[in-house]
Amino acid sequence: RFREEKIAQKPKKRFFTKKKIFITLFLGGILLFISFIIVEGFILPKIEVEKAYKPNAITYIYSDDNALIGHLCLEKKIFIPINNIPKVLQEAFISAEDRNFYNHSGIDFGGIIRAGFKNIFAGRIVQGGSTITQQVARWMFLSKERTMSRKIKEAILAIRLEKKLTKKQILELYLNQIYFGHGAYGVEIAARDYFNKGVSKLNLAESALLAGLPKAPNTYSPVRNPSLAKKRRDYVLERLYEDGKISKQQKENAREEPIILNPYLADMEAAPYFIDYLGRELQEKYSSNNTYDQEIKVYTTLNRRLQRIAIQSLKEGLRELDKRQIDPQKKTAFRGPLKHLTLEEVGNLEDFDWGFDAGIVPKTGSIVTGIIDGVNDDQVTVKVQRFKGVMKSGSMKWAFAQGVKQKPADLFSIGDVIKVRVLKLRDKDTLELGLEQDPLVQGAIAAINPKTGEVKALVGGYDFDKSQFNRAISAKREPGSAFKPIIYLTALKEGYTPASVIIDSPIVFGTSKDDSLWRPENFGNKFYGPTLLRDALIQSRNVCTVKLLKHIGIPPVIENARILGIKSPLEKNLSLALGTSALSLFELTNAYTVFAN
Repeated sequence: RFREEKIAQKPKKRFFTKKKIFITLFLGGILLFISFIIVEGFILPKIEVEKAYKPNAITYIYSDDNALIGHLCLEKKIFIPINNIPKVLQEAFISAEDRNFYNHSGIDFGGIIRAGFKNIFAGRIVQGGSTITQQVARWMFLSKERTMSRKIKEAILAIRLEKKLTKKQILELYLNQIYFGHGAYGVEIAARDYFNKGVSKLNLAESALLAGLPKAPNTYSPVRNPSLAKKRRDYVLERLYEDGKISKQQKENAREEPIILNPYLADMEAAPYFIDYLGRELQEKYSSNNTYDQEIKVYTTLNRRLQRIAIQSLKEGLRELDKRQIDPQKKTAFRGPLKHLTLEEVGNLEDFDWGFDAGIVPKTGSIVTGIIDGVNDDQVTVKVQRFKGVMKSGSMKWAFAQGVKQKPADLFSIGDVIKVRVLKLRDKDTLELGLEQDPLVQGAIAAINPKTGEVKALVGGYDFDKSQFNRAISAKREPGSAFKPIIYLTALKEGYTPASVIIDSPIVFGTSKDDSLWRPENFGNKFYGPTLLRDALIQSRNVCTVKLLKHIGIPPVIENARILGIKSPLEKNLSLALGTSALSLFELTNAYTVFAN
């Protein structure tokens, strides 16, 4: 009898592992990169540093109670000579951004390789390889596009910069142009905005905080995320200690210091549309050649309390309106989660922006970001930083498709990132939440004191960072019935009284032969016969207003509109009575102040 034996064989080692492939491709990319540098180097233009950098003076903007609310400049930037910048601040930036700054010639190949290996083994981008010189070259001579071609040009220009300038000059340019968030460019403006002091007066802890911002200004903002800002500051302090720039005692003392920010910093972000509009007015009045060439102070009529109320009111109103904008195909106003995170990404949330600081409990009514970690038929559970959030079906009802029976599992899956509102704090670790989303619809607010004409609040959109278009000033919309008071004002000036009678009855203009036929109608297509002028205005009767305009004439109405401050073109036909001529919100609000005064 023959017996078959299975002989166990050792599996052969695979020569091409994933990591070896990654490393081979990476090193090949380095060689290709160097080849491109050699070729591209012949076609790039010469560097002219003097022409590339022209710092501007700052215009300071103050509110009606003399509080600083912002700056005006082509970019918020003040040039400070390197000798006036504290040595510890210079070292903090070098330790945080480019430890090998004084040893490389524009490109740190060792740093690029180290960063590449770290990114390969991490499976994601955890470290960049750009030197300080490369960042200066990118800002001065290149666009913001993220392409291989731009990266190659950046490297070539960095090498040329190193040949043309000293390390001291390159660092000087860098510290005066780097972006710190909240509209601040350069260390001097950053020091003033964040700490309400000049750069020469910064201490070690403040210097380390600023040095940590350029990597991700929004994520590490001490205004939005104080705990992440402190964590980043402490990281910079650790790097300074490792590099031998500060002692252990200095490091520990700086770590213990609380972050004390400029008390006016929040107000300096509260009126971006107002400041932008003011800048345009200043340019028009004093000419664009002078506005940014000299340091001036402008005292305005803006009221900080009313501005905050206006911003909050507009945001809440637009959120509610957005929930009623039903997509006809999806039959819901909900546009889905912000994004979806993999299990690996959910396990690494160190730099995740939750929308509030880790050291506090989010306030009732605040909008935060959460990650769904559980779904069933009645509710979803949401991770909100260290808190467990519970969102019941009733608090997401607006997101369910109309006419379709849905449950939370039809909308969400584990790993989805969503916006939520904190409804209440159940206990110290549990939040009750409601579903939210940033609106697509836009709006604006203009608040003017009718007695003085002072602009007390101005908001031109939901979020200035996402859209700088000022809808309060520049957007033109048909005012509709809001234009009717100007018609009735003109009638009173022409001899009509509140007791004058207008016949509310059907009327036809034009003929069907040339498609000019027009039959103005009231709401509901009803007519009310003899109507007092005051009642016609109160009830906003379309037909009465059209007849009134026909009788008093279009020219005097346009003339009165101009007297009230309306400058936009006005239709010279009877549809003017129904507000068909587009105006800006600011024009219409300004006109109404006359009625209230």
